[in-house]
Amino acid sequence: MQPSSKAIKSLRRTLGGVSIVFMAMAGVAPATADADTRPTGTTTLTTILDDIQDQANTYAKTKPRLPEVLIINNDYVKIQTRSEPIPYERRLFYYMQSTVPDLPHKKFSSIRLGMGSSYGPSSLNPQAFHLDEQNKCVVIAENADLSSQSLVEKWIGEAGKYRLTPTINPGPYMMMKRSVWHEVWHCLDQEFVVERKKIHKDAAFERALAIHRSEMFADVAATLTMAAQGDHAIMQQTADIRAVSSRWKAPEMMSIYRRESDAEFYTAAIYYTTPGHDAAMAHIRSVGSKTLKSYSLNDIGRIAADITHKHALKPADVNAMVSYLGTGKGSSTFINEYKARTEQAKARVTVETRERVIMRPDNVPPSIDDILNRTSKTEKQAIHNAFARSIAEAAKHGQVPLHGVMNQLEVWRHALHNDEKRRPDLERKLYIGGLMLGQGLLDSLIRGKNTAQAPSPSP
Repeated sequence: MQPSSKAIKSLRRTLGGVSIVFMAMAGVAPATADADTRPTGTTTLTTILDDIQDQANTYAKTKPRLPEVLIINNDYVKIQTRSEPIPYERRLFYYMQSTVPDLPHKKFSSIRLGMGSSYGPSSLNPQAFHLDEQNKCVVIAENADLSSQSLVEKWIGEAGKYRLTPTINPGPYMMMKRSVWHEVWHCLDQEFVVERKKIHKDAAFERALAIHRSEMFADVAATLTMAAQGDHAIMQQTADIRAVSSRWKAPEMMSIYRRESDAEFYTAAIYYTTPGHDAAMAHIRSVGSKTLKSYSLNDIGRIAADITHKHALKPADVNAMVSYLGTGKGSSTFINEYKARTEQAKARVTVETRERVIMRPDNVPPSIDDILNRTSKTEKQAIHNAFARSIAEAAKHGQVPLHGVMNQLEVWRHALHNDEKRRPDLERKLYIGGLMLGQGLLDSLIRGKNTAQAPSPSP
């Protein structure tokens, strides 16, 4: 059974209120903000994705040639069931077929790889795919089943010789939300992405400069958007994270790629968007919070473009940076500023441990089936039982099994994102539970006795 688009819309409309009921029954009280702001019928994740998508498309309609933005909701990918269990990659195919019916196979293959393919969310790579012929832009969102703390650690925990412990917690869903806005702004970019596409991929240095400008634009526009909507700290946090990654994490790419032919060789420079963020923070201080709140997406795009033109790295800066990172030597105004800024960032957002970072072997990661086969029957049964209980509770409220599945995901995510401490136990449940859902191990629950479609939306 593949839920129809009508059923999916109904699921969104009716799930939110029910989720709050089930969270209370599970002993997890939703934060006041969730209860006050989540539209009826959605999980927190869907609320975030739908809100960003709606804002982006409202703005896109005001500009010629801007594409329609489509953000992939991985929860809805996983519930693309059939009469027989099908693997995650087939579910993704049916999901994309329903949202972009004329999607070219080559683009689907790229999206499939970006979503993690048969390796699951551990290989997920947030990005934007421009479908020029369809005038659409598909966005892969960051994994919502990792806390912001875990995502920060994913970025910079292994930056340098010794492991770094992040000292910041951007807050519930904040790192995921920042990533989504970043990719959406790649969709809404009418200048830097266009210039980037014009450069042949073998022109490594020129391409790296173009990619850097497009990344700075998307990065600054994303955090400026969030700041204008009340998430002020994310700009400083992103500036510092990018700085640490540039100096201590990204240089490993210089040993993997070739300077002459691979733009990836210049990763440390490409993603050093810190100067743009610093300039954006200076801009905010100059205009004040009241003006900031009044900014439209059009204002933000214009300001981010201006900042990018003024603060993107120059060719000499990029050459100086890779030379310094490759040799440890170099002294110039730019390099001295770079060293000072990156050291300031490292001290502000991390604490260095004495645990050495061990380079992982470049092996093919285990597939979803491999991971599930290695997971104990006891652990899988416990997760199965949790979903079964949630589905049974949903039935008592006249809801279909899909509501119960989403309710359970919401309960775990709410606890994960709102606990001040790291919760690897919940991340594990969401990870294995998500794999089980995506591989069809919960299909029998979804196709239980109550197989009726979700109720139709009210007129």
